[in-house]
Amino acid sequence: MQKGRVDEGIANLQKALQLKPDEETARSNLGKAYLQTGAVAQAIPQYQEALRLKPADPEIQNVLAWLLATAPEASLRDGSKAVELALQANKETGGENPAALHTLAAAYAEAGKFSEAVDAAQHALRLAEARTNSALAGTLQSELKLYLAGSPLHNLEQKQESHQPDGN
Repeated sequence: MQKGRVDEGIANLQKALQLKPDEETARSNLGKAYLQTGAVAQAIPQYQEALRLKPADPEIQNVLAWLLATAPEASLRDGSKAVELALQANKETGGENPAALHTLAAAYAEAGKFSEAVDAAQHALRLAEARTNSALAGTLQSELKLYLAGSPLHNLEQKQESHQPDGN
Protein backbone atom coordinates (compact mmCIF):
# COMPACT_ATOMS: atom_id res chain seq x y z
CA MET A 1 0.00 0.00 0.00
CA GLN A 2 2.86 2.40 0.80
CA LYS A 3 4.13 1.87 -2.74
CA GLY A 4 0.77 2.92 -4.17
CA ARG A 5 -0.44 -0.60 -4.93
CA VAL A 6 -3.63 -0.23 -2.94
CA ASP A 7 -5.62 -2.97 -4.70
CA GLU A 8 -2.84 -5.45 -3.96
CA GLY A 9 -2.76 -4.24 -0.36
CA ILE A 10 -6.51 -4.74 -0.03
CA ALA A 11 -6.23 -8.29 -1.35
CA ASN A 12 -3.41 -9.09 1.07
CA LEU A 13 -5.27 -7.59 4.03
CA GLN A 14 -8.40 -9.57 3.15
CA LYS A 15 -6.32 -12.78 3.07
CA ALA A 16 -4.74 -11.92 6.41
CA LEU A 17 -8.17 -11.32 7.94
CA GLN A 18 -9.40 -14.69 6.68
CA LEU A 19 -6.61 -16.26 8.74
CA LYS A 20 -6.96 -13.95 11.73
CA PRO A 21 -10.33 -12.12 11.67
CA ASP A 22 -9.83 -10.45 15.06
CA GLU A 23 -6.72 -8.52 14.04
CA GLU A 24 -7.63 -4.89 14.78
CA THR A 25 -4.65 -3.38 12.97
CA ALA A 26 -5.43 -5.27 9.77
CA ARG A 27 -9.07 -4.13 10.04
CA SER A 28 -8.03 -0.50 10.43
CA ASN A 29 -5.55 -0.78 7.58
CA LEU A 30 -8.18 -2.35 5.35
CA GLY A 31 -10.54 0.52 6.20
CA LYS A 32 -7.78 3.00 5.36
CA ALA A 33 -7.09 1.21 2.07
CA TYR A 34 -10.75 1.30 1.11
CA LEU A 35 -10.78 5.03 1.84
CA GLN A 36 -7.81 5.50 -0.46
CA THR A 37 -9.91 4.03 -3.27
CA GLY A 38 -12.97 6.09 -2.31
CA ALA A 39 -14.91 3.02 -1.14
CA VAL A 40 -16.46 4.60 1.95
CA ALA A 41 -19.22 1.99 2.16
CA GLN A 42 -16.58 -0.74 2.47
CA ALA A 43 -14.38 1.26 4.86
CA ILE A 44 -17.05 1.94 7.49
CA PRO A 45 -17.69 -1.72 8.44
CA GLN A 46 -13.94 -2.31 8.74
CA TYR A 47 -13.61 0.57 11.19
CA GLN A 48 -16.72 -0.59 13.05
CA GLU A 49 -15.19 -4.04 13.48
CA ALA A 50 -11.84 -2.53 14.49
CA LEU A 51 -13.66 -0.48 17.12
CA ARG A 52 -15.45 -3.58 18.38
CA LEU A 53 -12.04 -5.20 18.80
CA LYS A 54 -10.45 -2.13 20.40
CA PRO A 55 -13.31 -0.01 21.79
CA ALA A 56 -11.26 2.65 23.61
CA ASP A 57 -9.00 3.53 20.67
CA PRO A 58 -9.38 7.27 20.02
CA GLU A 59 -7.90 7.00 16.53
CA ILE A 60 -10.50 4.48 15.42
CA GLN A 61 -13.27 6.40 17.19
CA ASN A 62 -12.22 9.60 15.48
CA VAL A 63 -11.94 8.19 11.96
CA LEU A 64 -15.24 6.34 12.23
CA ALA A 65 -16.97 9.42 13.65
CA TRP A 66 -15.63 11.49 10.74
CA LEU A 67 -16.91 8.96 8.20
CA LEU A 68 -20.34 8.77 9.83
CA ALA A 69 -20.56 12.57 9.91
CA THR A 70 -19.24 13.43 6.45
CA ALA A 71 -19.82 10.48 4.13
CA PRO A 72 -20.91 11.65 0.69
CA GLU A 73 -23.86 9.22 0.67
CA ALA A 74 -26.69 10.05 3.06
CA SER A 75 -27.35 6.36 3.70
CA LEU A 76 -23.89 6.04 5.26
CA ARG A 77 -24.19 8.99 7.64
CA ASP A 78 -25.31 8.68 11.27
CA GLY A 79 -25.05 11.97 13.14
CA SER A 80 -25.94 10.68 16.58
CA LYS A 81 -23.44 7.81 16.41
CA ALA A 82 -20.83 10.22 15.02
CA VAL A 83 -21.36 12.55 18.00
CA GLU A 84 -21.10 9.65 20.44
CA LEU A 85 -17.82 8.44 18.92
CA ALA A 86 -16.37 11.94 18.54
CA LEU A 87 -17.15 12.74 22.17
CA GLN A 88 -15.37 9.54 23.21
CA ALA A 89 -12.33 10.35 21.03
CA ASN A 90 -12.26 13.90 22.37
CA LYS A 91 -12.39 12.62 25.95
CA GLU A 92 -9.72 9.96 25.30
CA THR A 93 -7.38 12.62 23.88
CA GLY A 94 -7.86 15.04 26.78
CA GLY A 95 -10.32 17.46 25.17
CA GLU A 96 -7.60 19.64 23.69
CA ASN A 97 -6.83 17.84 20.44
CA PRO A 98 -7.69 19.94 17.38
CA ALA A 99 -8.23 16.91 15.11
CA ALA A 100 -10.66 15.30 17.56
CA LEU A 101 -12.50 18.60 18.02
CA HIS A 102 -12.63 19.05 14.25
CA THR A 103 -14.40 15.71 13.97
CA LEU A 104 -16.68 16.59 16.88
CA ALA A 105 -17.73 19.79 15.10
CA ALA A 106 -18.57 17.87 11.92
CA ALA A 107 -20.50 15.28 13.95
CA TYR A 108 -22.52 17.92 15.79
CA ALA A 109 -23.36 19.58 12.48
CA GLU A 110 -24.52 16.27 10.98
CA ALA A 111 -26.72 15.78 14.05
CA GLY A 112 -28.22 19.24 13.52
CA LYS A 113 -26.56 20.72 16.63
CA PHE A 114 -25.06 23.73 14.92
CA SER A 115 -24.31 25.86 17.99
CA GLU A 116 -22.30 22.96 19.44
CA ALA A 117 -20.62 22.49 16.05
CA VAL A 118 -19.60 26.14 16.03
CA ASP A 119 -18.25 25.93 19.59
CA ALA A 120 -16.22 22.79 18.84
CA ALA A 121 -14.89 24.21 15.57
CA GLN A 122 -13.89 27.49 17.24
CA HIS A 123 -12.09 25.59 20.01
CA ALA A 124 -10.32 23.43 17.41
CA LEU A 125 -9.41 26.57 15.44
CA ARG A 126 -7.84 28.24 18.49
CA LEU A 127 -5.81 25.10 19.19
CA ALA A 128 -4.76 24.67 15.56
CA GLU A 129 -3.62 28.29 15.40
CA ALA A 130 -1.74 27.96 18.69
CA ARG A 131 0.04 24.91 17.30
CA THR A 132 0.70 26.69 13.99
CA ASN A 133 -1.27 24.09 12.04
CA SER A 134 -2.27 26.50 9.28
CA ALA A 135 -3.77 23.80 7.05
CA LEU A 136 -6.23 22.67 9.72
CA ALA A 137 -6.90 26.27 10.76
CA GLY A 138 -7.84 27.19 7.18
CA THR A 139 -10.10 24.16 6.87
CA LEU A 140 -11.82 24.99 10.15
CA GLN A 141 -12.40 28.60 9.09
CA SER A 142 -14.16 27.38 5.94
CA GLU A 143 -16.21 24.80 7.80
CA LEU A 144 -17.22 27.33 10.47
CA LYS A 145 -19.01 29.29 7.73
CA LEU A 146 -21.04 26.19 6.88
CA TYR A 147 -21.98 25.55 10.51
CA LEU A 148 -22.95 29.18 11.06
CA ALA A 149 -25.20 28.88 8.02
CA GLY A 150 -26.80 25.74 9.46
CA SER A 151 -25.21 23.36 6.99
CA PRO A 152 -23.44 20.08 7.77
CA LEU A 153 -20.23 18.96 6.10
CA HIS A 154 -20.79 16.16 3.60
CA ASN A 155 -17.55 15.29 1.92
CA LEU A 156 -14.37 13.35 2.24
CA GLU A 157 -12.07 15.83 0.56
CA GLN A 158 -10.02 16.06 3.73
CA LYS A 159 -7.47 13.31 3.94
CA GLN A 160 -8.35 10.73 6.53
CA GLU A 161 -4.93 11.24 8.15
CA SER A 162 -5.90 14.77 9.15
CA HIS A 163 -8.46 13.21 11.47
CA GLN A 164 -6.01 11.25 13.54
CA PRO A 165 -6.32 12.48 17.13
CA ASP A 166 -2.57 12.37 17.63
CA GLY A 167 -2.08 14.94 14.87
CA ASN A 168 -1.65 18.64 15.53
